[in-house]
Amino acid sequence: MSKKSSSSLYPEVLQSNPDSETFSKKPTSSSSSSLYPSLYMKDLVDNLFPDNDEVPITTQTSSIASQPSIEETLLVIPGSIVHLIDKQQSVELASGDLTIVRLRQGDNVIAILLRIGHDIQWPLAKDEASVKLDQSHYFFSLRVPTSASLAGGSSSEEDDEVVRNDNNYLVNYGLTIASKGQDHLLKEFDEILEKYSSFSVQKVKAANVAEDVEVEMVNGSLAKETSPRELNLVEEKKEMMKDTSAAYWTTLAPNV
Repeated sequence: MSKKSSSSLYPEVLQSNPDSETFSKKPTSSSSSSLYPSLYMKDLVDNLFPDNDEVPITTQTSSIASQPSIEETLLVIPGSIVHLIDKQQSVELASGDLTIVRLRQGDNVIAILLRIGHDIQWPLAKDEASVKLDQSHYFFSLRVPTSASLAGGSSSEEDDEVVRNDNNYLVNYGLTIASKGQDHLLKEFDEILEKYSSFSVQKVKAANVAEDVEVEMVNGSLAKETSPRELNLVEEKKEMMKDTSAAYWTTLAPNV
């Protein structure tokens, strides 16, 4: 009697050895399948890595921003001098190789930079003027925000002479290149300027130049007849070219 009642109180164990073949064929997960939904790894992977079309734009943008920027050299022209043009006297800023650099992040171009040596660079933009005066001289105008416009205030009377209507300084750079033997590089340079800036070609008019100015300063003949190698090796010619370039930009650029 007691044996019969004990069987009703406790479940009967049909197989007590978990290592047996019968137990391995009937895992415990089979009993839980009715309580919880099935989970398929394929569905899990699809949800974790959806198609690119389903990725939000903000996610794609943040992914691009996280990529490192790459600097690519498009063109190098040796024997260059750049001046900051001033009505009183143009000031030499840098000399050396002219390098056109492209900054890229992923497939996106961030900026195109014109660099002289290791001292100065500025961006090329479609709303900024670049003017070719002759084979050796190029003129660039850049708009630089004034300190007053950045602070939201008004400019001083002294600033009014150089500030444009949109509260930007107009900064002018004069580029002189020892162009002898560099025709092919200058052609590539013109193509880059035409593609990435507001490029034009203008001729210097003699009527705009004072009578006491030497012809060499007007036609830029010294730069045309000088090669980059001569500029580096002959100190006398280098100093002469720097002097004539400064006089060239001081005299001509305000009239261009």
